[in-house]
Amino acid sequence: MKHPSGTYFLRVSGTSMIDAQIFDGDIVIVDSGLRTYPKRILFQTMMAQARCSIAS
Repeated sequence: MKHPSGTYFLRVSGTSMIDAQIFDGDIVIVDSGLRTYPKRILFQTMMAQARCSIAS
């Protein structure tokens, strides 16, 4: 774990990332200290909610 203080777990809710093999109810590990690259999975937080998408 490269950034322990910026690493956390999220439980996935929804089906928008099924093509990336991320399913409803999965728990994902998020490292907020990593850079974003095109076509990589991206987690964004806004107003106490997280959103998962593919970076463009």
